[in-house]
Amino acid sequence: MKVIILIFTLLSFNYIFAQQHSVKTCLSFEYSKQLFEKSPKWESANNKIYERDNYAKSSDIKIIPVVFHIIYNTPEQNLHDSVISNQLEILNRDFAHNNADTSFLRSIFNGIVGDANIRFVMADTDPNGNITNGITRTSTNLTTFGSLDAWYGNFTLVNKIASTLDGGEDAWDITKYYNIWVANTIFEYSNSNVPAFYGLATPPPGLPNWPADHSSVSYDGAFIHFEALGSNNPNTAVYPDWSGDYYQWNIQGRTLVHETGHYLGLRHIYGDSDNCYEGDGVEDTPNATASNGSTCNVGQNTCTDTHPEYGDLPDMIENYMDYSDESCQVSFTIGQITLMRGVLENERVSLPQSISSSINSIVKNSIEIYPNPTKNALQILSIESNIESISIIDITGRTIINKKYNSNINRIKLNISSLPNGIYLLKISTADKTISKKIIKE
Repeated sequence: MKVIILIFTLLSFNYIFAQQHSVKTCLSFEYSKQLFEKSPKWESANNKIYERDNYAKSSDIKIIPVVFHIIYNTPEQNLHDSVISNQLEILNRDFAHNNADTSFLRSIFNGIVGDANIRFVMADTDPNGNITNGITRTSTNLTTFGSLDAWYGNFTLVNKIASTLDGGEDAWDITKYYNIWVANTIFEYSNSNVPAFYGLATPPPGLPNWPADHSSVSYDGAFIHFEALGSNNPNTAVYPDWSGDYYQWNIQGRTLVHETGHYLGLRHIYGDSDNCYEGDGVEDTPNATASNGSTCNVGQNTCTDTHPEYGDLPDMIENYMDYSDESCQVSFTIGQITLMRGVLENERVSLPQSISSSINSIVKNSIEIYPNPTKNALQILSIESNIESISIIDITGRTIINKKYNSNINRIKLNISSLPNGIYLLKISTADKTISKKIIKE
């Protein structure tokens, strides 16, 4: 709901352990608050995002290159490439509004949700121009980057995730990559081990428009607890209920979807308040308070709306920026989409323009291939149409793999582990086009 947006420093800081409505899985509000206290100019610039009359000027597909920094102390924390590939697929699926569970969306909201036309690809070139699969792996001596201090706004330990000198991994150029750090944030609380948070993200504006007094530019991106990444993560995530019990969180890879919304300018749908008076700066999101993270309460209507067409809308627990369970979250609204796209045309304007030509040639055709280089398998995802055939050609021009598909398939895992190491040409055909892409088998 677009109501008067108060500057972050004026918002009451209610979200500590005494919360009554939900667990604290996302600390983006608290993280932003402490950043803005250090950098008032950044806060002022950030609030201008919500004052734009026309958020986005174009409808083209925005492509964001991604790098995952895996920081691990134990083998369990060193997540397999398949978990990262799965998470990227979820990110693209949900931003495209192509998720199967959109059927959970109540009909009253059908007219205000859609495809963000924002896609994410694994970086294929690192900041030094070397070929990469978009994943870094760093062994650390730190057993955790989480503590109770983070719940109260002290992120000294958390920030070490993004510092090589402190046991983490430095960011890649934040003007050219969306940096996502994955690490352990578990600490001991009430004789149990629980994560300090599942995710947080830095808000815009990003370079080239950082305010002069901003001091934490290297931390730009998202921090994700290792158990909260992907839907095929072999690790089990738990979180405390305020009743004193502990329960398994329903992880479906949407922690990163939620945090990416923050990274692209969105606030929580309830306006980071515990009342009905402070909105999120978006016209078409219903006025609400935060949902209980352990339920999908479709009957929840905590605030009164005066929508010109629908009247008093219920709380939109189906929104990715709510605090509902991940199984409830299935959509962004059109208003949220135009705000995020506006950020990519303003505060983060250099991000979607920094893609290498090889990636750009693929994503213009709405086909994504990752990881590349690869040792074992390629994931191939066609966003707009089904895949009809795939072939791989070696440097002599000989076709060594040729597969045809008769059923409706838009996602394929192609095993190339038996191929000799080297460079190959991958050709993918759909009903309306054929594209070619250089791949590297390591």
